[in-house]
Amino acid sequence: MGWTQIVTWLLVIAGWLLVNHQNNIREKRKEIRTILDKIQSLLDEIEIQAVNYHTARNPATWLFN
Repeated sequence: MGWTQIVTWLLVIAGWLLVNHQNNIREKRKEIRTILDKIQSLLDEIEIQAVNYHTARNPATWLFN
């Protein structure tokens, strides 16, 4: 095996490691974005419920409906 083949294999392995690392980072960002979207949806629902509670005619009975 000549030195050119060794260099070629090292470049292939280094390229694969780089691409794998970048894919892992992208997947982690997608997971974080999904979690943040769920949190935002929950906060939106809490906001709606808070507005309904504070604008209800009788807030004490609103909790049990």
